[in-house]
Amino acid sequence: MNRIEEFFKEIANGDLNKIRFFIENGVDINEKDVNGQTALMVAVMNNYPAVVKYLLENKADVNAYGIHTEDRNPINYASANGLLDVVKILLEYKPNMKLLNIYGGTPLIPACEQGYYEVAKILLEKTDVEVNHINKLGYTALYEVTFLPNRGEKYADITNLLIKHGADINIKDKNGKTPLEIARKNGLTSIVDILEKTRNN
Repeated sequence: MNRIEEFFKEIANGDLNKIRFFIENGVDINEKDVNGQTALMVAVMNNYPAVVKYLLENKADVNAYGIHTEDRNPINYASANGLLDVVKILLEYKPNMKLLNIYGGTPLIPACEQGYYEVAKILLEKTDVEVNHINKLGYTALYEVTFLPNRGEKYADITNLLIKHGADINIKDKNGKTPLEIARKNGLTSIVDILEKTRNN
């Protein structure tokens, strides 16, 4: 095992003292492993907030793209997986919110799809993420909220949040359907009520 492999082993283990030793002894903090991931990306994927913070304090590239992950960069991965503490740390270092995942989506879209209200809230309140961005599949964050049946109340809360921040309820998907039409089809009563009220105002 060479030095870089040893470094990434400690990143994966989350051993901050050993990680600090490698950095203080000249390992390039933005070096990539055999999977094309930087140390920061590996720390994010393992949900190690303290390691993430240390790496960023020592000039890790907050926007570095990985290769073998659909979320591609730290803020996309953390948002899509609901890693709120990690998201908060990353946002301190001003990640580029226009960098997209492999589906052409912003961090907001999968956060809403997965029902991570607090992540969506901080992205909308603290960044310039585009609330009406349309990904390669033709979906906005609001559309993703309505996409499946059996959505709980947290999705109604996310719907209200998106509308508060300017979500356009009239954007249609690739089949010409609005979020309201999809919500009706999927029996999402609470979301239908919110969208109808917004439409009628």
